[in-house]
Amino acid sequence: MKKILLLASAVSLFLSTSICSANSFIDMLPNNTDIYVSFNTSSKNVLQEYLISEIPQMFAKNLFADSTDQNTTQKDSIIKTYKDLLSNNVLEMGVNTSEEFIFALKATDTQYQNFINALGTKAKIVSDNPQIYSTTLDNFFFTKQNGIFIFSDTQEKILSALNNNNGLSNNSVFKDVSGEFSSDDNINFYLSTEILKNAFKGGPKDLQTFVNFSDLFNGFGMTIQSKSNGINAKMITSFNPENAQKFGLGTTAHNFTPVLYKSMPSDNPIFYSEFSNLKASIDTLASIIAQDTGSDFKIPAEIEPYLALFNKEIAIYIQKDDQILPAITILVNTSDNKDLTSSIVNMATSALENELQTSNTSYDKSTNKNLTTFTFDLNKLDPKGQIPDGINKISLTIGTTSEGYFIVSTYSKISTKYGEGLDKNSKFKNALSNLNQTVSGISYINLENLASWYDQILSFVAQTSTNKFTQDQISTARDLLKKIQSPWHDLSIISKTTPTYSTSEINFNFDLNSIDANYIKNIADFGKVSNKSFTSFENSRKTFNDTPNDAWYYSDVKDLNARGVINGYQDQSFKPNNNITRAEFLTMVLRAFDDSNFESSTSTDSQFKDVNSSDWFSKAVNLGVSEGIISGYSDNTFRPNNPINRAEAVGILNKMLKYKYGESLNLPTRNAEGVFNDVTPNDWFYQDVQKIYSYSIIDGDQNSNFFRPGRNLNRAEASKIINKALKGLDETTK
Repeated sequence: MKKILLLASAVSLFLSTSICSANSFIDMLPNNTDIYVSFNTSSKNVLQEYLISEIPQMFAKNLFADSTDQNTTQKDSIIKTYKDLLSNNVLEMGVNTSEEFIFALKATDTQYQNFINALGTKAKIVSDNPQIYSTTLDNFFFTKQNGIFIFSDTQEKILSALNNNNGLSNNSVFKDVSGEFSSDDNINFYLSTEILKNAFKGGPKDLQTFVNFSDLFNGFGMTIQSKSNGINAKMITSFNPENAQKFGLGTTAHNFTPVLYKSMPSDNPIFYSEFSNLKASIDTLASIIAQDTGSDFKIPAEIEPYLALFNKEIAIYIQKDDQILPAITILVNTSDNKDLTSSIVNMATSALENELQTSNTSYDKSTNKNLTTFTFDLNKLDPKGQIPDGINKISLTIGTTSEGYFIVSTYSKISTKYGEGLDKNSKFKNALSNLNQTVSGISYINLENLASWYDQILSFVAQTSTNKFTQDQISTARDLLKKIQSPWHDLSIISKTTPTYSTSEINFNFDLNSIDANYIKNIADFGKVSNKSFTSFENSRKTFNDTPNDAWYYSDVKDLNARGVINGYQDQSFKPNNNITRAEFLTMVLRAFDDSNFESSTSTDSQFKDVNSSDWFSKAVNLGVSEGIISGYSDNTFRPNNPINRAEAVGILNKMLKYKYGESLNLPTRNAEGVFNDVTPNDWFYQDVQKIYSYSIIDGDQNSNFFRPGRNLNRAEASKIINKALKGLDETTK
């Protein structure tokens, strides 16, 4: 089999679910092996089924690729015996910097002999002692030793493996990493930093920096175990102790037993992280700066006493609140420095209150034991505020707790909910069930509550908007958000550190079966609709200084502005009575009815001699031509800056509706025969006027029996007819 098949097998390993290894194969791998992977094919999932199904077929296809003898029976037998080898097995791979690949599978004598028999004349013995086979692929050699089926792309690599006296099992870095592997894992992966150093050696400066940085590490590992509701994974990093500890890595100074989570509120967690000894990290940073600059840089003496406040546990907690923004609580274990903490809290609250009073900021103040809370009404801070009651207030609490912890929080209920215990939250407790152990950090993310908070933001935007288009977009965005979030539940991480290596245990709860092609489409649609919702919301709040509320065109201009169809001028005017040009009207129509194509269009080359690629309207004109909406004049001009008349405008609008909706256009109609005295069947615009009138989008000029096709259209009138068409479509698609 060609080398591509070996690489395909390797890739398939990474894509599936896998595990541990036969020690004898690890002994066969060179001590300097840079990559080791084991893959458990007994784990039942779609990717595992793909591996067992496709790799044997690829192998058989390549065996017969250059043969005129397409023996179907033999081909099927080869596929069957190869599948038998792969099924319920452990597939292992080793690679080094010389791109030497070697693979292994456990195999019984019967399985091995069946494979040889199936190959028939496609295989031959190239070595008797040990017995090694080659195949007609030239790059597929194999043997069996101690119950292990070994295959590679050269005979020499197999011989080297069989005669190896210093195996990977003797590599101290691999020992550190593989010591965290488990037979319950589906994938085990080991990577030496040597392969990274060699890959980037001699490269650009930024890559050379990476090579130097990799001197801090000896190797990396990863294990993945699939489960019914997600995956468990573990990341392992092996340090070079001498170099790493200079950068604060591999030090046990940050190890602690989590405790602060027991004091946090339990409701609606979005994110929680607890770590220890920030002071040690700052001291390390100061040491690095001193070494890097060759100076005697030190932490300023006046700051040093305050760093003592951060030598124990620190927690950051984000949770969903009734307020518009998620609440943030920072808790620091300052129990060894209670007096200094109280002094800092008193200074901070006094300084904040003085600033609020000086700036005449409206606030309410309350005190509960040693906690001081400042509450602000956003609608009072902004007289134009439109935030609904219930989410219109934000709070800030500063103080010390009964345990002597320093706390600062924006959670509105912190005074009453403090001490409740985050471990009372069932999902947090299930994700981080064993916190009575020494760790170097813990983290938790609740994706359901994160999505719920974002849904709350969308709901707020909908409540504060009076524009129907904005509300419809938000409703669609909220529906898509529910579909996007539904497979994802929560994620937890527990990190541990020893002097020689660190681990991060990751527990990710999600439903993989819910993620399909339609799911990916929902994500893309959500991004577009969500962005359009907020843009529409911002636009709907914008007003033009020459468009009074009682103007006959006010609601049309406001609606089109919300949709992003019109923008107005830099002086905040709309200029409703100005004639609208052909380029401006075409652009409005495309934005209104074909926004996605208009925004994604990149063509700027024009067939018209008066439209240059640098013109702001060139993209609209080119798209209009490609969609058959415009054709220009007989002299090969478009005359983009000419005022558009009523007949031309109706023609563009009708062609746009026909292009976009075709026979599916389902607008209510009315009789259009003989309505206008100045529109006859001989006129080029006759059919367009008839159609647009029948849809109740236009009427006679000043409600007369005359259409006046040659009269120029102004910006207000253009907004009216486009918005009427959009409203009609909105009604029919409910």
